[in-house]
Amino acid sequence: MKIEIKKWTNDEVLFSLDIENNSIKLTVEAAVKAGVSLSYANLYSANLVRANLDSANLYSANLDSANLNGAKYGDFTIKKLPIQISNIGYYVLIFETHMKIGCELHTHDEWKNFTNREIAEMDGKKALAFWKQYKSLLVGFCKTMEEKKIKKKESNNE
Repeated sequence: MKIEIKKWTNDEVLFSLDIENNSIKLTVEAAVKAGVSLSYANLYSANLVRANLDSANLYSANLDSANLNGAKYGDFTIKKLPIQISNIGYYVLIFETHMKIGCELHTHDEWKNFTNREIAEMDGKKALAFWKQYKSLLVGFCKTMEEKKIKKKESNNE
């Protein structure tokens, strides 16, 4: 069965896979493995449970209602849909324990503790200006994701 991954902006086909017993998960994993950028991919309601998304470029991808539970991304497992922020200079994904700004993926604590010099070394003055402007907002979103994780654990223990 042939499955196509299209851009949500103009229906351009980013990647297609035609194999027996195909699924959106297999198609996305094949695209990632092939190094295809999934920027602007329409993954609305995609079932990506336990998919390997390591190194996936999901810039401005439509992940609304997607099931990412157990998917691998970097060195961690996604447990819930990340907060996505765009149009502020860098694309930002905030997960329960990690945040990705542009191509930089680090834990929440690492982001909170980076010095101005370390931020500047990531992408020069642009990165430092961005971080000074948005740090408190982004760290606040990280805290919100962490609090939701703690509340979920507490409700599971009751």
